[in-house]
Amino acid sequence: MTMIQNNNRKLSLAGNLNTGGSPFLSDLSLDNVPIEYTIINIDSAVLTSEALLNFKYSHSNLNIPMVKDSKLERNTKVLLSIGGENGNFNYLEGADKVTNFFNSLSEFYTDWGFNGFNFDIRQLNSENMPYIIRAIQWFREDHPEALLSLTAQATDVSADAGGMFGKWNRLVPLINQLRNSLDWIQIAAYGYGSAFEEIASNRPPSPTPPASPPPAPADSAFDGPIPIDDPKGMLEYIFTSFVKPFIFSNPGTESELMDVTGYYGFDGAKLLLGVLPIGFLGPEYYVDPETLKQVIADLKDKYNIAAGGVAVSSINDDARNIYDFSTRFTQKNDG
Repeated sequence: MTMIQNNNRKLSLAGNLNTGGSPFLSDLSLDNVPIEYTIINIDSAVLTSEALLNFKYSHSNLNIPMVKDSKLERNTKVLLSIGGENGNFNYLEGADKVTNFFNSLSEFYTDWGFNGFNFDIRQLNSENMPYIIRAIQWFREDHPEALLSLTAQATDVSADAGGMFGKWNRLVPLINQLRNSLDWIQIAAYGYGSAFEEIASNRPPSPTPPASPPPAPADSAFDGPIPIDDPKGMLEYIFTSFVKPFIFSNPGTESELMDVTGYYGFDGAKLLLGVLPIGFLGPEYYVDPETLKQVIADLKDKYNIAAGGVAVSSINDDARNIYDFSTRFTQKNDG
């Protein structure tokens, strides 16, 4: 298995592979993915209204023999990714749906021979969150050898967001409950600009805290202001936000006392920094491989955080650019 070598540590290179034969992406089969990719997220299955998995793919790009060959001959970890923008996790809304989802996961895991699953959960609220957590924990308990990963957006964990609502700290309760069940979190650390400008410019005033006990202030692992205009600095900032525990406060309605909430933190060695493999969208979406390697080195040198690796948003896009990103990123530095 080919791994990335940096500071004498082996880091994983993961990537999402679209196997549906999309006309907008490079038509790429699993068995043609370069060996530089050690974790492959097959993109993607969604939930039906009964919380069963629905997975559409091109047989020429993906089939069961390809999955087994990738696992055995190249020792690649092949995960079926579930969810995305229209993943329908909102259908996971009751105990019967948890059973359906668990059974469907187990069926795909057994029949296809995937190493496990990546969960890209966009539809999340206080009603379906307990059921999502229970379904994933149940699968982990029944299949302890499986590999489980979570895709997170940059705004899903942020000490500096304080009591802001909406997209901010959306996955904190889920990660807190599942942190012992997850092998990786893959952070989509791109397209962050307008979101983090909201913290810097439009953060609402904090409500008056209760007299006793006072909540601890948010504690960011990153030193200094949010480096919105520095793509390299933003990658470091986003990554460290997922590592260090912090406490933040959710204001109640009108005169209600605020609810103090904590993030337990996550092992940096199990975090993958998600980036785009092509640069046509601009600096907040793309950091060149050499700079990205420096980010990983700085995380170790400045914050004593050993990163788990890197995840690219699309192996297909890397293929369109003749694998320029993965080739340059996995190439050892001289000396």
